[in-house]
Amino acid sequence: MQPSRTNKISAWTACFQSRETEAAYQRFVFKRNLRANFWGATLGLILFISYIFSDFIDSARPTETATIRLAAFVLCVLILASFTHKEFAKRNDLATLAMFMIMSTAMDAIIWLQDGAQNTYYIGLIQGSILFSILLRLNFVSMAIGFALALAGFVLATFSNGAFAAAMLQFVNVAGVAAVCLLGVYLLNRYQRADFLKTQLIEEQNEQLKGLLEAAEQDNERKIAALNMLVHFIKTPLHQITGFSDILVNTMRDAPGGKSAENARYIKNATVNLTKSVNGLLTYHRLDEAQSRNTPEPVTVATLIDDLSELLPDGVAMSKRGDVDGSVFADPEILRAALTSFAEHYGDRRTGATQIAVSIEDAGAGLALTIRDDACVLSAAQYEDLVQPLTQMKSYLSQTGDEMPMALRTVARAVEIVGGDMAHAALADGNRYQLTFPAVDAQATAAA
Repeated sequence: MQPSRTNKISAWTACFQSRETEAAYQRFVFKRNLRANFWGATLGLILFISYIFSDFIDSARPTETATIRLAAFVLCVLILASFTHKEFAKRNDLATLAMFMIMSTAMDAIIWLQDGAQNTYYIGLIQGSILFSILLRLNFVSMAIGFALALAGFVLATFSNGAFAAAMLQFVNVAGVAAVCLLGVYLLNRYQRADFLKTQLIEEQNEQLKGLLEAAEQDNERKIAALNMLVHFIKTPLHQITGFSDILVNTMRDAPGGKSAENARYIKNATVNLTKSVNGLLTYHRLDEAQSRNTPEPVTVATLIDDLSELLPDGVAMSKRGDVDGSVFADPEILRAALTSFAEHYGDRRTGATQIAVSIEDAGAGLALTIRDDACVLSAAQYEDLVQPLTQMKSYLSQTGDEMPMALRTVARAVEIVGGDMAHAALADGNRYQLTFPAVDAQATAAA
């Protein structure tokens, strides 16, 4: 069973109670700790071996003392060299503890070789090594184990070689230094983890702010694109209305009534196109508002197909192929906008569609609503132009001077908002559109 994630720090180990959080913290401080342990151990080894010259002056048995010091130095250098290997570097905490233990054991052995505990020179060195360990970046448990073993060796060395009173006095001195250092390590470990939590909180807040800024920028881009499109939608039909109104006035004054009726139809068509274009743009732009309150719920596919059948214009027949059972997970309002726009696409006289066939297919993690029509075949480039988001369009003017098609663009945008996908394939006698939506079962599996 995976442990629940918590940010609480244990009072005993000074580590996070959650393994997941502790692992995240260790990844965060890995390079910093590796660097501190490497240079701290390097400096400690340099000081450790430099006292070999003093051994021939102060030690009662200089040859054995120098041999122990040199052997410990060689072992520690070999361990330190492993830091350059990627796999061994991951265990730098354990390796640093091993070097600390080797050097402290060597110092305990050197103390044991002396005549008695009265010689405070070497005892001072082990006190210094304990103080020096503060430079290392070990966790509290590792440091506590290291200090405990070092003190145990120190007890064996002093109490087996010297007067009891002198040995006890030296033990109290060393134990006192170790306790102070261990307390410092404990507080430092807790402080570093508390600081890590603050850093993570700041990063999460920065990510949220970044997301809000990106959303605001995208919203601004969509509004600018919608404004540019609206200018085109209004300007072109208004020019047509103004021009044909002038022609109509002149015709009514100088020409027969039939010519006037024809010009009036031009004005009516321009007005209809203006209304249709503005409504299409508003539908597309309202999807941004719908996205902010996107509330997905299970929607049966049969309901989608029935809605599409009711929305199709006169002259476009619909048939069903295969089983249409199943449910998708999406916001009903956004789905309604997608189906309405699809119906408007087939209501455009330029598509040339007379019938469509609808079927449901399994699309892996979702369900695909497939629509085949007998409309004018669209090439891949034409399809991309028709579904390209407004924010990515380079020109808001159509080459023919007609209103800019918004239907398929709105469908693609709506499907994207609900987490689906839209694809197109050109057929020999028409087109195939595939709208993929998240299935209810797949959504439940992902939530689990």
